[in-house]
Amino acid sequence: MDNIKVELSKKLGDLISNQFGIDWMKVSMISSEQEFEHFPALYLRFNKNDDKDAMSLNAMLSDFKGKFKWALEKYPLSRKDLYSITIEEFHNYNRHLAEDKNIYTSPSVFFGMEKYKMLCDEMMSDIEPLCAWIEECLLRFKE
Repeated sequence: MDNIKVELSKKLGDLISNQFGIDWMKVSMISSEQEFEHFPALYLRFNKNDDKDAMSLNAMLSDFKGKFKWALEKYPLSRKDLYSITIEEFHNYNRHLAEDKNIYTSPSVFFGMEKYKMLCDEMMSDIEPLCAWIEECLLRFKE
């Protein structure tokens, strides 16, 4: 596993945890042991009754112009108001899993291994510009 990718995947988590009311967060978007075991996503739970932070963060993600469309969505398989930040393709995969909880399809089967690896690799190139965009949005908000 490329340590640069792991550190890059933590950058977004660190930025968000320092700027928003977060109760819990899985800081790294990828596993350092098995890169393609799970698709890259940041999982988090906001402090109670903090819909403003969720709405603000989702607006920033939606306005970002990168290679992919990014979003914050409630994780459909969670019972504890868990959110995920990832690209639209992987949110679609989560919605697919939620439709039929009895049938599990791995992301590599759902997308095909070649496309899945391409999505994982390509989305990582969006992380630095996405972090810069969120920082820019936060600075404008404070002015």
